Amino acid sequence: MNRIGQRRLGLVLLVGLLATTLGGCATGTQWARVSDQQDFQHRISGTAQPVLVEFYRTECPHCWGIAPMLNSLSDDYQGRVTFLAVEYSAGGALFGQYGIQGTPTVILFSSGVERQRFVGEGSKSAYTQALDSYLGGKRRGP
Repeated sequence: MNRIGQRRLGLVLLVGLLATTLGGCATGTQWARVSDQQDFQHRISGTAQPVLVEFYRTECPHCWGIAPMLNSLSDDYQGRVTFLAVEYSAGGALFGQYGIQGTPTVILFSSGVERQRFVGEGSKSAYTQALDSYLGGKRRGP
């Protein structure tokens, strides 16, 4: 194996180790892990708040890349937005139900209906604009 191959293997192993050790991408205290379809439907439909759902895979480096921004959002919108995380190995059926083909995919639900979808690494401003539009333009936090 050449030097580049060794570096790639090292990166893959590091990402795997982080995923195993930390157990997910968005790890802020506001994020609830969901793996059951019935629980998921209840959580997106049973609240008047907008719901932001991250669909991710633990071995996805892009998912890890947006985790700090998503955790910052959960701090900024604490108590005003519900935050859910669905990991592929635990909630694969939900991936199929919502047509998730790539990770990270983040979906904004309001009144149980998908309102906006972000695929890949998006900007914090795009997320705040979407969330603010469902909160009447009033945002708490930086």
